[in-house]
Amino acid sequence: VMALYVLNSFVYLGNHGFLAYVNLTAQRLLSVIRWLPLRMGKFDFAPLVMIGLVYGLEILLYRGLEWKMGIKFEFRGLLHWLFQQAS
Repeated sequence: VMALYVLNSFVYLGNHGFLAYVNLTAQRLLSVIRWLPLRMGKFDFAPLVMIGLVYGLEILLYRGLEWKMGIKFEFRGLLHWLFQQAS
């Protein structure tokens, strides 16, 4: 959602309902960090910071599960991991 929001803010992709949904969803997600001064001139760094925060949280959760529970994750995808655990 954030990547499409950034792309749509720089390149006009049209007036579609899906893009309105993407913009509204991204603005709601970004409302959490709007108090931070992340705007320089016309460029808003908030979507990039949010992408970094989500990616960092994902890495911390993976590392935490590996350390705490002894679960080894490979970055092949969740579906591959589920099938491997089932067998």
